[in-house]
Amino acid sequence: MRCTRRASSRLPPLRRSLRLPFAQFVRDELIFGLLQALEGQLLSGNRTAPNLEGILTTTGVLNQAYATDLLTTTRKGITTLESAGLEPTGYVLSPEGWEKIELSRTSGSGELEMLDSPVDRAARRMHGVPVGVAPSLAAGQGILLSRDSVFLRVDAGVQIRWSENVSDDFQKNQVRARAEVRAATQIQRPTGVVVLDLDAAA
Repeated sequence: MRCTRRASSRLPPLRRSLRLPFAQFVRDELIFGLLQALEGQLLSGNRTAPNLEGILTTTGVLNQAYATDLLTTTRKGITTLESAGLEPTGYVLSPEGWEKIELSRTSGSGELEMLDSPVDRAARRMHGVPVGVAPSLAAGQGILLSRDSVFLRVDAGVQIRWSENVSDDFQKNQVRARAEVRAATQIQRPTGVVVLDLDAAA
């Protein structure tokens, strides 16, 4: 998986500029873009090269329909895994989905449910299980993972390479930077993954 950017400069020479904080900025942006793409592949990759196998497109994962409210739906996911003898280890929610859960209100008084609920905002846990937020995930979806069900294999981590030897980059005083990582997903146990429907209108 790769993420490439090209930068140019006239004065001072770009090679010297790359020693400045600008170079670190380019590295940070490349790594950020690469990790975003990797997150999207881990969640929704269709397994057709060069795409990875995504959790949501894997055959055999379990589904939990929306039930009563968000907290009930997410709790039922835990029951599904525990009934199979599996240990829930993490929720994956979209930023919008996590916000809805945090701002859930009771139907009677309208008070925030999380004031006395199984949601711990400071520790980012729900029903005692850690919560991770993934912008690549649709607002109406959530994922509950069990231990040792999903792995992301990476060989040597993220590598950054610079080159001015592409096309006429040298003549134009341009340098290309590339961030890449060799990664593969392994859905070890599809039945250890519960996809949660968090959309009441679905």
